[in-house]
Parts: sequence; structure tokens; C-alpha cells
Amino acid sequence: MEIRGVIRDAHSVAVLCVAIFNGRLYTGGDDSIIRVWDYDTLKLYKSLPAHNGPVTCLETGKECKTLFSASSDGTINVWIWNSGLKIVSVTKTLIPISCLCWSSARRVLLVTGKESILMFSLQDGKKLVPAGKLDHHSDIVTSVMVHEGKILSGSHDRSIHVVDPATGRSLLKIPRAHKAGVSALAYDTDTDTITSGSYDQRVKVWSKDGVCMHELKGLSDTVTGLEYNPVTKTIWVAANSPQPLIFDAASVINVTEYVSGVVPAHRAEMRLFQKLYWFQETQEMMGTTNLREVIVWRWSPTRPVTTLHVGDLPPEALCYSPSMLQFFSVGGDNLLRVWDPPSQKPNEFVYNQKPLGGHTAPIHCVAFDPELDVLITGSSDTTVKVLFVPVMR
Repeated sequence: MEIRGVIRDAHSVAVLCVAIFNGRLYTGGDDSIIRVWDYDTLKLYKSLPAHNGPVTCLETGKECKTLFSASSDGTINVWIWNSGLKIVSVTKTLIPISCLCWSSARRVLLVTGKESILMFSLQDGKKLVPAGKLDHHSDIVTSVMVHEGKILSGSHDRSIHVVDPATGRSLLKIPRAHKAGVSALAYDTDTDTITSGSYDQRVKVWSKDGVCMHELKGLSDTVTGLEYNPVTKTIWVAANSPQPLIFDAASVINVTEYVSGVVPAHRAEMRLFQKLYWFQETQEMMGTTNLREVIVWRWSPTRPVTTLHVGDLPPEALCYSPSMLQFFSVGGDNLLRVWDPPSQKPNEFVYNQKPLGGHTAPIHCVAFDPELDVLITGSSDTTVKVLFVPVMR
């Protein structure tokens, strides 16, 4: 991923939410305003007074060509684009709204703010009509999402639920997912796993049966943002951290240091990442920061997927072993470095480095013979060495 652009000072106060609608980018802020940005240039198009309180959520109903906004003042606005963005209805819920999620399968809007998940259907493309509620949690629901028609939710009560909205039946309950409340959820569509973040400063990966497969510790703060990137097959985590923390989804290895160019150099020492958003339609990740920024990352197939550090001296030659999934580098430090992907599987980011000696002067060339599975190196110490690749593993 590379930075496509940065919106600086997107609002006069904190940026609380981001959405893409009708070919434009929308941001909601603590200033009760929705701002509309040109999607390509990221230049401000228009500012719209939206609510009497902070704009906490933005969501799109693509099938009905509708934008929803919600606020801590308890209102939900329904917007349509008709020669400009216009409000067509306002719904009062009497709760401070913290999360919106549109279910395309059931054509309902999910609304959270307390322990219940409220459901609203959209009547005539304009008006929200109550369509029931789900009461599986005992404390504030902090995150809600939809996958294949099923509703996933996390709460301050520390639990995670997967619910069939047609029947209201709980399909999966993880009662004590964390030591503190669940603050964020993401879904890995490639492996059918749930990723949860918490106020306990941990991230966990769960199987579809509710078994904890991995646990990531050592974060410095509450997990405030969590997204799965299906393009690079990575988990992105924000925890009021100087940069998004990036984990390989298969191995759950921290690959942040191998992904270059993620953080803008401008004011880098002051920046803390707060929220993350993945947009499948554009295959872009967006993040908000304490500097009132919106940072947009996009996938670039021509950009290096990782940077590997070989020491103080530049490498002079490389070769690759397709049978062993290794590659090799040599250079002026007299070492042959074996780069070995973890679990003996190709991995875009992490290679385990294994430096080997054997020469007493800089190594200038290296070659691999796939028929004999041998590696040949040549050095200015006037020697040529032949090594069997299986032995080096």
C-alpha cells in the first residue's frame, strides 16, 4: 500500500468518521459538520451543517443510493444526491449513536448506541421505519458489522455475538472474548475468521467456531481502529499509535517494519492514528489521526511489497531457489544471507534472515543449480564454494 493523498485539517476539531458516496469522499467531525471532498484530488467541495452534536457515523446504502449520518444527539439523517446532497428525512432515536451499518441482504440499517442493536428499514428510499431490535448484549455495543447476512457485534460487556437477523437467534457467542470491553471488530473474508480489538490493549483472532487462534499483545493503548485488507491479506490496527500496526493475516506476524511509506513524513513525531476504514469498491484504506487528518492508502502493483535490510554494505548479487522458496544475497560483508519465508510458505512481507560465513572477503556472485540443489558463491578471497541447499535449512 502507498499513500495516495492526505487531507490536512479536514475539520476544525476531531475527524470522527469517513465514507465514500456518489463518487465523493465524506467526513464527519466533532464540529457537527459533514464535509464533502473531491475523491480524486481530495480538495474540499462543500461543508454541510448536519446535526446538533458531533457526527459520529457515516454509512452508505448503495442499493438505494443513500447516505446515512448519525450523531451523539440521537438523530439519523437520510441523504440523497439530487443536484447536490440533500436531507430527505430525520429520525430521532433518543440514544447517543456510536455506530451505523447497512445490511444489503435485508435492506435494513443497524444502529447502536446502548446495549441494543436497533434495526430500521428504509421506506420509499427516504424514511427510516423501526424494524425490530436485537438484545444479545448487556452493555453498550461498540461495533457492528454484517457478513453474508449475519450480524457480528462486540460490546463493553466483553462479548462477541454472531446473530441471524431473520430469526434473532444467536449463532455464536463468545462471552468473555477479552479482559475488558470489545472496542473494534474486523472480518477476514479469506479465512472466515473474526478479529477483535479491546480496551485491554490486545487483538485476538477467532475461528468461526469461537476458538481463539491467535492473540496479539503489547499494544500501547486501546484498539481504536481495526480493518482487514483483502488485497495484501493483512490486519491493520490503530491504537493511538504513531503508525498503523500491520500484521500478516495467515501467520499473525507483525510486518509493520517491512511495509515502507505508510506514514507521511510531515509532523510524523506528533501523529497518532485513531480510526481505520477499508473500502472494497476502491480497494483503499483510510485512516484518521489526532492531527485532524484523513490519510488515503491505495494498492499499487508496481510498488515493492517489502524492504529487506541487509546491513551497512550494499548487496552485490541475488539468486532464488523456487524449490525451497528461498532467495540468497551476497555482498561486501563476506556473508551469504539465506532469506527463508516462515512456515515454508511464500509470504509477501516477512523473510527470516540467516547469515552464513565461509568467505574471508567480499562475495561478488552467487548462483543456484535447481537440478543439484546446490548454491555456488564466488569471492575476492579467490575461492568458490558449493553448498547444498537442504543442509542450510
